[in-house]
Amino acid sequence: SARSHSTRGRYSRSRSGIHRVAAAGEATSSTPTVTRAFGWPVWLVPAPGEVWGALVDNRSLLPPHFRVTLFGAESTGKTTLAAQLARHFDTVVAPEFGRFHTEAFGADAASPEDMRQIVMGHLAGAAAASLRANRVLIEDTDPVLTAIWSDTLAGSRDPWFDAFRNYPDLYLFCDIDLPWVDDGTRYFSDPEDRRKFHLACERELVTRGVRFVRISGAPEQRRAKAVEAVEDLLRPLH
Repeated sequence: SARSHSTRGRYSRSRSGIHRVAAAGEATSSTPTVTRAFGWPVWLVPAPGEVWGALVDNRSLLPPHFRVTLFGAESTGKTTLAAQLARHFDTVVAPEFGRFHTEAFGADAASPEDMRQIVMGHLAGAAAASLRANRVLIEDTDPVLTAIWSDTLAGSRDPWFDAFRNYPDLYLFCDIDLPWVDDGTRYFSDPEDRRKFHLACERELVTRGVRFVRISGAPEQRRAKAVEAVEDLLRPLH
């Protein structure tokens, strides 16, 4: 079977595996693909049916899989939901690198250079997690969300963020209808500040024209909606 995706071309499955059929006018290559983050080379996270370089010396051939990213303001259950999805689909999570950065260097480590380091850490972690992904890789945030954090904390964003196009197949956009909980790494105890950040997240997704599903409600409702959205993404593979 085949399924159309807005920016990805089509996917089909045969006895030899999952294959990606290039969209009209799209260039294809069997060689590893590299992007540059703030001037540094970074191997891109693999897309379904394609062979990408990994952050290992032998550039291991990676199994095909889809990518799903948890997105939204802080304290909206992204990390919890990412872990639940990974268990449900027997796969792995690329963890939120921004949390590691804040825990290591403090909440004041929010300069443009810090944002660069967070992006580099995320891309490296996602590429490493790709080696173990089963059909779908779950990503806890991504550089698009880091761009919004850069606007908020550093006052601007590097032009690299607006040029970034390595989007996942699906974003799960988590609503702010859960209580805000201070875990020592969070910023927005003021409900209005939290609302503004949430709206900035929504604008970013809409402006970039990416595929996303809104996740809201009580924790169990959020889990059910997220599982349904990922199952819909994977349905062409069954």
